[in-house]
Amino acid sequence: AEEVLATIRVTSLWRWRLEIATLKLKYPSVNLVRANDGRWNIESLLEQARRIPSAPTGKKSPERKRARFPYIEADTGRINLKIGNEKKVFALSEADFSLWQDTEDQWRMRLKARPIRTDANLTDTGTIKMEGDWHRAATLHATPLQLRLWWEDGQLGQLTSLAYGRDRGWRGSVRGSAVLDGTPDNLKISLDARLGDFRRYDIATSESVTLQLHCDAQYSFSAHLVNGLGCLSPFGGGLIQIHGGFGILTRRDLDLSISAENISAQSLALLLRHMKKNVPEDVRVSGMASVAFTVRTGENGEQLWAGNGQSSPLRVQSSVLSEPLHVDATRWHLIGPGTDQFTAPANLKSSKKDAGKEQLPQPADRAVAFEPVTLALGGPTPTVLSGWFARDNFLAELKGEVELDRLVQVARLIGLPTVSGELAGDAKGRLQITGRWSEFALPEVTGQALLHGVTAKFNGVANPLKIQSAQFVADATSVSLSKAVGSFVDMHSALEFSATWPRNCAPQQSSDDALCGADFNVKADQINLDELNSLLNPRAQKRPWYAALANTVMGSSRKSLPDMYAKGQFSTSKLIVKNVIATHVFGNATITPTGFALDTVNADVLGGKFVGDISGMFTGSTPGYASNGNIVMIGIANVAALTRDAWGSGKVTASYKGTAAGWTADEIIASLRGTANFQWRDGTLHHMVLDGSGKPLQFKAFSGKLELAKGVLSISESKLQAPKSIYEVSGTASLGRELELKLERDGAPGFSVTGTLEKPKVSQLNVPDTQAALK
Repeated sequence: AEEVLATIRVTSLWRWRLEIATLKLKYPSVNLVRANDGRWNIESLLEQARRIPSAPTGKKSPERKRARFPYIEADTGRINLKIGNEKKVFALSEADFSLWQDTEDQWRMRLKARPIRTDANLTDTGTIKMEGDWHRAATLHATPLQLRLWWEDGQLGQLTSLAYGRDRGWRGSVRGSAVLDGTPDNLKISLDARLGDFRRYDIATSESVTLQLHCDAQYSFSAHLVNGLGCLSPFGGGLIQIHGGFGILTRRDLDLSISAENISAQSLALLLRHMKKNVPEDVRVSGMASVAFTVRTGENGEQLWAGNGQSSPLRVQSSVLSEPLHVDATRWHLIGPGTDQFTAPANLKSSKKDAGKEQLPQPADRAVAFEPVTLALGGPTPTVLSGWFARDNFLAELKGEVELDRLVQVARLIGLPTVSGELAGDAKGRLQITGRWSEFALPEVTGQALLHGVTAKFNGVANPLKIQSAQFVADATSVSLSKAVGSFVDMHSALEFSATWPRNCAPQQSSDDALCGADFNVKADQINLDELNSLLNPRAQKRPWYAALANTVMGSSRKSLPDMYAKGQFSTSKLIVKNVIATHVFGNATITPTGFALDTVNADVLGGKFVGDISGMFTGSTPGYASNGNIVMIGIANVAALTRDAWGSGKVTASYKGTAAGWTADEIIASLRGTANFQWRDGTLHHMVLDGSGKPLQFKAFSGKLELAKGVLSISESKLQAPKSIYEVSGTASLGRELELKLERDGAPGFSVTGTLEKPKVSQLNVPDTQAALK
């Protein structure tokens, strides 16, 4: 102790026998030590107090032969725990303690302290209070004693940190009390505990769960044995009971029975809502459940387990269900080590007849397995649910035919993550749900199924996707859809596609969120760009007038692309862009919530080929686009045919890059900007005549540089190689085919071309004076 204050009894001085009235310890530190032989250091102190004769503390007059026992008190102390030579992290802090002798053979004490861990900063572990008395006896183990303990204002999260060294994620207020009465070798214990507002750390609900427990038992310190245990806990209109006995330091004399009778299913649903995230608050379940288990030590020291349970038919209602879910009555059995003498559920048995069939995986430890139970999930026949749950983990298997929208509803009912958007259709197969109880990890769903008649509606996509058939597979690393055949409603495109999504992916660990997106491969017989625009462009999608008005008034806007990450390959036999048809189109695509990128796009178009990249960004109020690439041997006659006038012929090869912005085709065309280097070979401009021969302009090569801005093409650094002359060409040509061109040549008059591409006007340019003088 930092400070010790002893107060002397003045009356004792008259008899020349010094007595201490009070002994006050300031900031004392006490070590409670359990030696290797099992004895505690406090035992010797109590035995010494028993042997030394002393008078009661409160006796007024001194005695000749006996000193009065002092009143001992400690203020703001600390009580440490040692086992052998090892000092434990557990301690009692801020301890106030007092001890005195109340009568001739009785001592009394009081204690108030706060439990702590020396390796953690805990502030809400509550307060422990203890008061009691003990009497003088021949031996310590025969000492009559009575102790009363209280634990108040403890928070469950802090108490789990106290016990385990880390917060286990549970919340609630803890209160408890205990009474110990008897002798150390025959000690009666009565315990009451209450856990209020029990829940998971990240769950907040309007309803509160309170758990209570009362236990009575007898304990022998010398035998380290608890017997006569009887615990009762009212819950859900029923009663949970524990009876039997067990050894503290060893597993000998283990004999316990645990039962829960007539527990309402609604109370279990309420408990689930406080333990499992995303379970709807309006779940209502009618039905009852009961269970009973026993465990005892066998002759060879092994543990023998037995147990079973049952539930009545259940009816589940919630707003996430279109109609109530009915679950047939079922029975449960305990399986695993030490339970071989008990019959396992039928779905866990294996026989020669079932040798070729997939069996349900067995638990590694003891588990409660439930017999197969049927669920009505919209299929032509009921779906079968089977599985087990153990101390650390669980497994459930669903086998049969289901309606997908009903399956999604049930997944949302039990708090499992589901796909965004709407999903309907039929599936046949098996799914397994596995997980661990600790760490709040999401369960893992694996399995395979055949899908048919599926309709999927995605956010940001105008029309639903109709899938005629597909194969679904989910394993530990990915989820995939293969051999899928279908189309979007109102689109004349038959699709064949596959996609794979990675599991357990953490995009925050990478700067590229697309790493956690889907990998896909899509083949289409044809794609109409106008139909695709109506599918994905929110400005082109048909919406009711009140939706547009609400967006205007509320200032909201819809995303132009689905909220997804995906990358993969696409191909189509025919791509229709207005009156231009491209064939054998293929390339790579990357889609994000803010844009798309098409790279290495190949296409046969207008008698030639196109290879290039196209991207779009939707981060602002107006989408922006960029493209670069090459066109090879495009037929000018095919281009002219689009204008319904055969104004030219030949083949053009060019490399380009450009940008645009807008929601509509007119906006995009008006905003086009770019540059290109071109080469036009073996060409003819059928409406353009430069001399009096009346023959159209023919040329072997026409090459140069183009720049597009505000709908006008500017031609520069260009040369046209005609049969008799080489011209330098400059000027402009609008996208409306209006011309302002000059064709100039050395030593001879040039030409000015105006008008339109279909009706050009050609006039001769004067030769500069300097050139005339030279001639």
